[in-house]
Amino acid sequence: YLLPEYLGRRYDGTMAGATDAYSPSCGAAPGLPDHAYRLTVHERAELTIQAFPSVFGVPVTLALIEECDTATELECSSRTGAGGSGAAGFFRRTTDPGFYTLWVETGGTGYRLDIDGTRR
Repeated sequence: YLLPEYLGRRYDGTMAGATDAYSPSCGAAPGLPDHAYRLTVHERAELTIQAFPSVFGVPVTLALIEECDTATELECSSRTGAGGSGAAGFFRRTTDPGFYTLWVETGGTGYRLDIDGTRR
């Protein structure tokens, strides 16, 4: 998936056909399927990223890494969500301009991803 270069958007994702390509440091369980989104930040910004599972009681993990440094996670958040009404993965982070990869991992059938930002 390619995330457009603007913020303030909502994305719906399905895990159909997804595999386990990344293992976040804070993940709820190894082997869960995941998706990667490329995020381009043009100006220093505070990003707010939330993920909501499609069903109640399913964990969602978010991990943010710099594209040039795949060994170091900048943020990792993993919690069990409330089926579309409560954010499972959530973080707020100030980022410098650059390219980032956002990993979304869940054992459910899908998720909603909200991304927003404020210039800093």
